[in-house]
Amino acid sequence: MTRALLDLKPALRLGLPDGAYLRPLQAEDVTTAYVDGLNDPQVHRYMEAPRKQRQTLEGVRAYVAANAADAQAILFGLYVGEILRGTVRLHDVDSDRGAATVGIALFDRRIWGQGLGSAALAAVARYATGELGLTRLEAGIIAVNRGSIQAFEKAGFRRTDDKPADPELGPVGLWVLEAGPTR
Repeated sequence: MTRALLDLKPALRLGLPDGAYLRPLQAEDVTTAYVDGLNDPQVHRYMEAPRKQRQTLEGVRAYVAANAADAQAILFGLYVGEILRGTVRLHDVDSDRGAATVGIALFDRRIWGQGLGSAALAAVARYATGELGLTRLEAGIIAVNRGSIQAFEKAGFRRTDDKPADPELGPVGLWVLEAGPTR
């Protein structure tokens, strides 16, 4: 991604159904509800860093600030009813390969099962392939994480390979969305 895109991050906004939307997060967007969600065992059971270390307001703000400053990443906040409910992270963007990695965390369990995860993933995929010209998006998903698997499948991702197993949770699949050249 170019420096110009990095400068435009705060202006990005991707619409979702029912008035929900995604926009790049800034450190000041981090709330105690976000941190509490990351510390919820039901939410973080498949997330490496949050399940290994308790999250703090300062630590999460530093993580968000680092993503905001990273020219190869966008950490989108998922807003429903103007309240931050989750994130979608597009990262390790490699323009030469036309590839990036994507991940999702819905830390407000009240929105699970409503299709917002798959809608958010699909919106980020459209942005990445249409605006950034990427042709391959990848995600590593722990095999027992049925909710993420369903969201990624609904957004067009397909399991293509295995990744190294998580020592605590077992097998991990490589999920890929491939798009034709867009430039």
